[in-house]
Amino acid sequence: MVKRGLWIITVCAVATTLLWGCGKKAEEPTDAKETKTKTEVSQEKEEPEEKTMEGFCDNFIRTFLDAVRSGEAVPLDHFIANENLASYEQKAILIRHQSTGMMPLCKKPEEYEIKLEEKKIISENEVYFLYFSVDAYGSVAPVFLLVKEEKDGWGIVDCCACPGPDTLDYSTMGNRRETRMDNPDIWNDEEWVASINQKTEEYCKKYKVELE
Repeated sequence: MVKRGLWIITVCAVATTLLWGCGKKAEEPTDAKETKTKTEVSQEKEEPEEKTMEGFCDNFIRTFLDAVRSGEAVPLDHFIANENLASYEQKAILIRHQSTGMMPLCKKPEEYEIKLEEKKIISENEVYFLYFSVDAYGSVAPVFLLVKEEKDGWGIVDCCACPGPDTLDYSTMGNRRETRMDNPDIWNDEEWVASINQKTEEYCKKYKVELE
């Protein structure tokens, strides 16, 4: 009887040890899964930071697209560092809105997909070339930017959006997808600006865009 009692106690002790051991091993994956889930959720909630050049450009593109969607000009001075370029982009907003039949974009503003494809420095004056792929209409289009570092942040000194044969920028500036953009002072060139303005005015007349 004594031996039988000892055998029963031993079996119970082993069973208890196995039970707790399994319990601990079963809990570890759960903890790991919970930690991973929290990390993933945190990453999903992250948005482009305004303090980065990429975030600055992302914000500009979204602001521009929202303006095209609504057909209302918006202040661009805090994005664009050249008055001639800012004036052109204001016209471009209204022309694009009118030329699309005033139809809303296929995607909602919060659903715009903007991805940085390329970034490189092109001059000793801290000027960067950035190429973004943008999906706002249900298809991907390229946006090229020249961005210059300034004391208080960044400023866009050249911009070309959706450079296809049937687009405004292609018609006014030519095929800049091939030539790329490497002149941060191009919008200070009087002949360049005069040529762009002349072609832009033709678009304004065609789509009955009235400028203040």
